[in-house]
Amino acid sequence: MECLIIGDSIARGIHNNMPECIHVTEIGINSVEYNRKHGTSMFITEISNRMVVISLGSNDSPDMQTERELRKIRQKVRS
Repeated sequence: MECLIIGDSIARGIHNNMPECIHVTEIGINSVEYNRKHGTSMFITEISNRMVVISLGSNDSPDMQTERELRKIRQKVRS
């Protein structure tokens, strides 16, 4: 299976159950920090993924624009 899991500790837990997937996860990260750290490369263009699991937002504060940040990631997945 070609897949990529990106996100926070929940994504890490998903990877534990799907070890065949590549993962770019960081415990405690919020969606803004994730985009700052990984937004330009996102590892998506480097592999041909049939499935991408995005798990972010659980560490976001109420004043963060989670939807905007997730849209940025989804746009890269579609590219």
